[in-house]
Amino acid sequence: MHRRRRYWVQGGVDCLYDAENVAIDLFRRARDYEVFLCLLSICKVYFDFRIIAYCLMPNCYHLIVEKENNPIIKAVKWLNHTYLCHFGKKKESGIAFETCIYEMPRHDDNLMLCASRYIHMRPVLGGLVRRTIDYKYSSYNTLSGSIDDGITDTSIILDRFFGNSDYYADFVNDACGTVEMENMVFKTNCIIRGKINSL
Repeated sequence: MHRRRRYWVQGGVDCLYDAENVAIDLFRRARDYEVFLCLLSICKVYFDFRIIAYCLMPNCYHLIVEKENNPIIKAVKWLNHTYLCHFGKKKESGIAFETCIYEMPRHDDNLMLCASRYIHMRPVLGGLVRRTIDYKYSSYNTLSGSIDDGITDTSIILDRFFGNSDYYADFVNDACGTVEMENMVFKTNCIIRGKINSL
């Protein structure tokens, strides 16, 4: 039987995608984040994928998505190119994307959940906010039940927590400031960079 190719986005069907620009910020003002999120909502419909979790950082963005058919790279290229049009000419924007897509086994709930916790903790780890709930440009507030961003498919993660958004919030925040969180960040980074296979 033919086996579908699966992608992990930095997460076939689940993927973690990480697009970085180490030279210059991708998002320079609130309007930039808003434009990108608007494009993301269009992109997921046009390319037919589900967004499990996301986080936009000043110089990168992370997505965990579920994609059934075409490779997610087609959607990523459209998203990046269309976002660059927001700045006008590419050369004038000074922005250059680095695209990384990693495979995550669909059945590995532990890996998917730890990856979602990792990207939702990024603003705290990066010193942008003190609490995950204070960061506006991630799916955390939707998954924790505070808002509905209209982008995130909450069922994929919350089904693992009996549909209870408070349980997911505890899962993320109980690790904050602990050795467990530091180990989780280290191990997740190793997975993303392909150095180890499991947590």
